[in-house]
Amino acid sequence: MEIAGSCTPDEHDWTPIHGAEMDTAWKEKMWETEGYLETDNRGRDFGDREDLEMESLGTLVLRTCLVCLIVVLEWFMAVRSSLWHEWWTYDGISGPTYWGVMNRAWSLCSRGRFQSPIDIHPNSLLFDPMLTSIMFPSHKANGNLTNTGHDVTLFIDHDISILMNATAGPLQYQFAISQIKIHYGRQDEKGSEHTINGTHFSAEVHIMAYNKELYENFTRAAISPGGIAIFAVLCQIGKPGNQAFSKITEQLSKIRLKGDAVRLEGLPITTLLPNTHQYMTYEGSFTQPGCQETVTWVVFNKPIYIQKQELILFRKIHQVPEDNTDMVLETNIRPTMPLHNRVVRTNINFRTQSSTCTMRRRGVYEVNKPFRMGI
Repeated sequence: MEIAGSCTPDEHDWTPIHGAEMDTAWKEKMWETEGYLETDNRGRDFGDREDLEMESLGTLVLRTCLVCLIVVLEWFMAVRSSLWHEWWTYDGISGPTYWGVMNRAWSLCSRGRFQSPIDIHPNSLLFDPMLTSIMFPSHKANGNLTNTGHDVTLFIDHDISILMNATAGPLQYQFAISQIKIHYGRQDEKGSEHTINGTHFSAEVHIMAYNKELYENFTRAAISPGGIAIFAVLCQIGKPGNQAFSKITEQLSKIRLKGDAVRLEGLPITTLLPNTHQYMTYEGSFTQPGCQETVTWVVFNKPIYIQKQELILFRKIHQVPEDNTDMVLETNIRPTMPLHNRVVRTNINFRTQSSTCTMRRRGVYEVNKPFRMGI
């Protein structure tokens, strides 16, 4: 029997073996000589090693795919969060009802029990004689008036902000005024976020300040206990108009598109405030995502007056960077939220209040039964 290309093994490489063992050994020796069979030091043939290599390659590919999938999912979640961070709105499936659903970081928007704004009921206010008048700075504000796509915000320069301190009243620390936001609605009679006995005002200005004694900046204070104070100024259409509010509206034509900004110099903060020392105060949250419950609210008891035409100008700004008439920001008010047993205090001393709805102290000193002296 002859195998093509075979040759007889050398005698010095061959040890005689008898029977079946010789037949098997002879075949293996021939195949090794001809290159038909390779044997490694573990006794595995070439086919076995090839199978192991393919198995290892498959495992490597599978692991690589899993790692890539995890990276892609993490990227997708980050992008999704980033997109919602930019694309939340005040209407539809991206509106206030869904803020707490679309982004896990905003869960307080739907689960929080200290949410804002609220409907203020005068008959439920608690008079607190310890609420003194709030002290505001006389400095004028400089900063960038910006169309954020969600509102018009004045970002006050930091070197000015740290000098503009609001204090006293319900505030135990000094708060540096950092931002001013404007809220309004589609209708002139429904533009404020806070309501009084269910009644809206035409617009609402938020003067936002951070606790500069405890926190280094607004961002840090926004997520920290006792970090923020917001002074809510209700606005009503009427005369005379407000000089500071008009100074803002004069610049709106320059910030029509999202991301547009213009310098605003010399805004008198005190002029933006109503002529009153009376207010209501409660503990609440931001009225925009992520609805952090770190805000002490002060709602003044008297509105300022603005012009109808000024509100029309606000409704012409855009939510997007493109000039798209279908994407104008006609409204940016969040609906009122449940009070959840919170107390709304006031420094308004109602003369007709009963002894059960006031924090006014009353002491009685008993000298003799027929005589009592009360203070």
